[in-house]
Amino acid sequence: MHTLLLSCRKAAALIERRSFAPLPAGLSVQLWMHTRICAGCKAFQHQSEVIDTLLEQRGNGVDAVSTAPLEQRIITAINDKN
Repeated sequence: MHTLLLSCRKAAALIERRSFAPLPAGLSVQLWMHTRICAGCKAFQHQSEVIDTLLEQRGNGVDAVSTAPLEQRIITAINDKN
């Protein structure tokens, strides 16, 4: 059974690798199992998919997401702490 379990480091590498090419069946099953039991890697996988989607949209001429509201919230939070 231990041969089916991945470390989080290996899972993250496979998540990124899968963005460029399909994984072999065995590695795909291992990654699937790992992300079912590891909330951190599942979140990383979701974030990676969102980033890939946004980058694809940006490459297709779609306007980039405006970061102005986020920047303002960060500046406000910093100023409130000081």
